[in-house]
Amino acid sequence: MKRILALVVVLVGLTATPAQAVVLDFEFGQQQSGSAIPDSYGGFTWDSNIVTLTENFYNSVYSNSADFPSGYEATYNAYGILTTTVSRGSNFDFNGAYFSPWLYADEIDGSFSATSITIKGYNGATLVDENTYQLTNGFTYCAANFSNIDRLELISSGNGKWWLMDNFTYDHQQNVVPEPGTVSLLGFGLFGLFRMKKKA
Repeated sequence: MKRILALVVVLVGLTATPAQAVVLDFEFGQQQSGSAIPDSYGGFTWDSNIVTLTENFYNSVYSNSADFPSGYEATYNAYGILTTTVSRGSNFDFNGAYFSPWLYADEIDGSFSATSITIKGYNGATLVDENTYQLTNGFTYCAANFSNIDRLELISSGNGKWWLMDNFTYDHQQNVVPEPGTVSLLGFGLFGLFRMKKKA
C-alpha cells in the first residue's frame, strides 16, 4: 500500500510545477515619463494612475541622483493619487517590490513625498493581508509575501503624496498536463501493484 501511495504522490507532483518568481521591471525602452503601463503587462490590469517614470527625468528635473533598481524606468502614482490598484484574473502570490518616496534634491519633501505606503492584498472582496512600510530616502525593498490573492491596493501616506515603485515581484503556478506516456506507465505500475497485492 505504501508503494501505491508513493506512486500517487509522484503522479500529483507531475501535474503542477512549483511557483516561480517573476520580476516586472517596467523597462519599456525609455518611454516618456507619465506614459500608461502597456495593457496586460505581466498578465495584470494596472490602475491608470500607475504610470512610467524615466530615471533621467526624475534626476534632472528634481535634482536627484537616484539609481533605479532595474535600470532606466520605474513607475509612480500619478498626481499623488491616494489609492491605486493592481489586479489579475487568476490568483497569485505577491512577494514585494522596491518603493521610494518622491524626492527633491535626494531628500524627502514634506509637501509631496509619501512617507509610507500601505499595501493590501485581496482575494475577491476578502482582505487577505496588509502591511504598512515606512519610506526613507531612496529605494527600499518592501517584502509582502501575500499568498493567494487577485488584487492589490497601494495606498499612499496621503493625498498628493507621491511614491515610486520598481521590480514588482510575484509568484504564479502553471498547471502542466503530464505526457500521455508518463500517465500510461504510472497506470500500468499501479495496476501491477494491485495484482501483486491480490496474489499475496
